[in-house]
Amino acid sequence: MVPNDTKAYRDGGNVQMTHIMGATHLPVDTPEDSALKTLKEEGKNPYWIPSGASLHPLGGLGYARCAFEIAQQEKAMFGAEAGFGVIVVPTASGSTLAGLVAGFKAVDQGAGLKNKKKRRLIGVLAAPKDKKDFAVMVLDIARTAAKLIGVEPESITESDFEIDDRWSAGQYGKLDDGTKEGIKLLASVEGVITDPVYSGKALTGTLEMVRKGEIGAGEKVLFLHTGGIGSVSAYEGLR
Repeated sequence: MVPNDTKAYRDGGNVQMTHIMGATHLPVDTPEDSALKTLKEEGKNPYWIPSGASLHPLGGLGYARCAFEIAQQEKAMFGAEAGFGVIVVPTASGSTLAGLVAGFKAVDQGAGLKNKKKRRLIGVLAAPKDKKDFAVMVLDIARTAAKLIGVEPESITESDFEIDDRWSAGQYGKLDDGTKEGIKLLASVEGVITDPVYSGKALTGTLEMVRKGEIGAGEKVLFLHTGGIGSVSAYEGLR
């Protein structure tokens, strides 16, 4: 649960956006079966998508496609022989990182680089999790996506990605001072807004890895912004 019980958080941000778009909200602890039963009784035909869509069989495909878009941009920016050495993404339910893992495996396979790892894919956790269990889940999602895009699932291993849990702020949805500073730095320098829940934490991790020398000087680094800007207004202390 998010450690925030202010009116702005209960009624603003993504909650406000989904109301504007006509979504119906049920209490957060409503069981899946109960929600589906209610909707069916109302004559509707519900389609269940789990949190983050990550555990859905198609959950990794969006970011698998994103990997191809990134590869196209790399070629346009750096030529055929170069690319981003490090790609950092926020992760919480797993499909963003897993989809990229499967997608880049397909990219490399198509380029004749099936057994060559070209880049570090780093997922910065947005919530504290057991890294070992989470890695197993990411691997499973990546392999599920791989089957659908013509990649041998067993060619994907845990060595294809990294998980970093140092910038979760200790709780999902919690805005700590480090994340706040990172959000304000990018906003003031580049005019790019990141959210406190996901992208802001990955941004903070990216900045800190550079400062600590964990990402080398001169390295081509891509920070992947996953949206979430609608939640910014729910954080009254973010100014």
